[in-house]
Amino acid sequence: MQETAEGLRRAIQLAERSRQQGGLPIGATLELNGVLVGLGHNRRDQYFDPTAHAEIDCLRDAGLLIGAPREAILYSTLSPCWMCAGAARVFGKIAKVVVADAGEGVPFVDSWRAPRSFFEEAGIEFVVSDDEGMKSMFREFLKKNPQLWAGDVGVLD
Repeated sequence: MQETAEGLRRAIQLAERSRQQGGLPIGATLELNGVLVGLGHNRRDQYFDPTAHAEIDCLRDAGLLIGAPREAILYSTLSPCWMCAGAARVFGKIAKVVVADAGEGVPFVDSWRAPRSFFEEAGIEFVVSDDEGMKSMFREFLKKNPQLWAGDVGVLD
C-alpha cells in the first residue's frame, strides 16, 4: 500500500473545483492499488447539505467496493472532522489517511477534527504531508470567506 503523488494532487484539484463553485476548498480521493476509485469535494454550500463534506462525497463516489481488501488510501486536503473520520472507519476498506493540511492555526479545527489516535485505534495509519501550496490556498480562502468556514463547522445557525 504505497502512497502516490496522484491521489493528493487530484484531491487538491478537487478542492480548487469546490472553491470555484463557491464552496469550501476541500477535496478528497480514494485510491486502491494505485487506482483512484473515488473522488469528492466539499459541496455543503452547493447542495445546502451539512453532510456533504469532501470525504463523504468521495466515499459515496467509491461505493461499497465489495470484495476489495482493506488497502485503500484516503487522501484529503484537510484533516477530517469527526463525521468524516467516523465514515472512514465504518467504510472498512481504508488502511491509510493522508492529509495535505493538519489544520494547525485554523480557527475551530481543534474542536471538530478527529485526532490521529482515532484513526490509529482502528488500525488506520495517519500521515500529514504538509503541502504548503494547499495550506496557503486554504488559509487565504478563509481570510476572504470566514462566514463560509464558520457555517461549515457549525458556528453559524
